[in-house]
Amino acid sequence: MMKEKAVVSPVIGEFGWIVFDIQSKVRKFFEDHEDCHKVVLGNPALSELFELADEVIPIDLPEGFTPCGRGAEDHYGFHNSHFYNQLYQRTEEDYNPEYMLKIPYENRFGDWNVEETHKKFYKNKIVDSDDYITISCRNLYRGKSKNWSSSKYQGLVDWITEQYNLPIYLVGLEKDNFVPDGVIVTETKNVGDHISLLSHSKFHFGSNTGTSHLATMCGCPLFTWGEGQDLRNRMVVKTNPHKTPAMCVIEGNWDPDLEFIKNRIHTFVETNIIKDLS
Repeated sequence: MMKEKAVVSPVIGEFGWIVFDIQSKVRKFFEDHEDCHKVVLGNPALSELFELADEVIPIDLPEGFTPCGRGAEDHYGFHNSHFYNQLYQRTEEDYNPEYMLKIPYENRFGDWNVEETHKKFYKNKIVDSDDYITISCRNLYRGKSKNWSSSKYQGLVDWITEQYNLPIYLVGLEKDNFVPDGVIVTETKNVGDHISLLSHSKFHFGSNTGTSHLATMCGCPLFTWGEGQDLRNRMVVKTNPHKTPAMCVIEGNWDPDLEFIKNRIHTFVETNIIKDLS
């Protein structure tokens, strides 16, 4: 006898929102339908965020599709209710699910409950050390005002290397990041490899990205920066269910002064993780 199907569709939004919102709702949905054949329609490279799924199946998306955080800036014609309704209909026609969790085009549900269904992600090491730091250096055309300058990143990496004498590994897709001299790029195939790097890192730093959310979900101390008190509250409290040590600087918004960032990182490390670095 074939199992009933429980299908989630579509998981195609911006990575950060998937990490701190969507994945927990998917987990709850699958827990409620544990006897079903459980399917996520999305990117198979993110499979380890959906550990209860029996399958993660890619979606055939139009050329030029670009993930968007909340449907707020739809310059591409994809992040709207019409496009998502087409995907829902296609899912129903192709899979005929008995149960379906429809991911809204805003790519979030918004009713965050940090105590509910959030898993602490962890994976064994893919590098032969526990003594390292991780970084993400956002370098995207989309929302390019959020990119910190390559010269500032280089200056920060040089300073951190001198201060703590530890290797620094990149977390994230190389094509989406500036890679300062001295930063180590490992071959990562999926989000599980990023989880592994973060699970064993002394701390993670860089401007706020989806990887920042993944860091706190892995229990990796986080230093980040960006714009607005809401972002600070979200990173430190609202979307930090494991109470991972985190500092989010909002002075200077997305382009803070390098010396100021050095000073704040020094304070963060002294307060939260100096014993691990001694």
